[in-house]
Amino acid sequence: MGDAKLASEVHKEILECHKIGKTNNTEIKETLTSFPKGNYYNFNSLLGIKNNIQVQKKDFSIAYKQLIDTRDDEVIIGGIEAFMNGIDILGNRKSDFLVDQTLLEGLALTVTSIQQLAVGDDAQAKNRLKKGIEKINWCCEVSEFSAIHALAGTLNKMKRQPIFLAKSHFVPIIVEFNYSTSPKKYSEIITLLGEHSNNRITENESEAGQVIGEFLKNYGGFDGGALKNIIKDDIVALAHDCMLNNHRFLMNNVREISLPNIIYLYLKALQ
Repeated sequence: MGDAKLASEVHKEILECHKIGKTNNTEIKETLTSFPKGNYYNFNSLLGIKNNIQVQKKDFSIAYKQLIDTRDDEVIIGGIEAFMNGIDILGNRKSDFLVDQTLLEGLALTVTSIQQLAVGDDAQAKNRLKKGIEKINWCCEVSEFSAIHALAGTLNKMKRQPIFLAKSHFVPIIVEFNYSTSPKKYSEIITLLGEHSNNRITENESEAGQVIGEFLKNYGGFDGGALKNIIKDDIVALAHDCMLNNHRFLMNNVREISLPNIIYLYLKALQ
């Protein structure tokens, strides 16, 4: 089988995953965005990606069972992913004022549109959501991911945990962890989620994490259950691998993260 034929098969697999809102694996996403440019991966890379998609399909179908039958499932899932990426960028200590402002604008459009689309089909809400996602994606391009990406990426690599699901666990956890460094920024997010008004600063980090976790549960279909196929004995190995291979992303985090911190964060995700 030649590269072009295999590329075509992989493309079909990816489109099928997207059709039912199933794939948010970074490697798969990069492959999908490369196809319109004609930038085909080599044979071994494509074959690995194809196998990876097939292995993960079952996990994704279970994770998104609450969204599959909704009319706007793909749109909402895209918005949820953008929301989680935006929260990760918000925790990047290198982000400047322009990125932060654009990010908050994108998150505002994304959150309100998702809430409207969950009620019913709304063409204007879809357009606003697309604009919100574009703003967040621009921030992702000019900035870099941080701790959420690092922790979730390690789980994806070592334990085959779908990265979309892993991120859903770490978004509220990292918000709690980072909250003391940027309470006003995180408070603005809580306000967007409709839990507070008048830009009142959230009382504590636990409350902020809880509100964001509820949003992901209500609109992303995540039940908040434990991560799969992971036990406490895995934590030290995960933490060491994360520190070694995702150190660049960890260094971006607004609050310094040490190895004991990583172990704590993984343990918290298992609760």
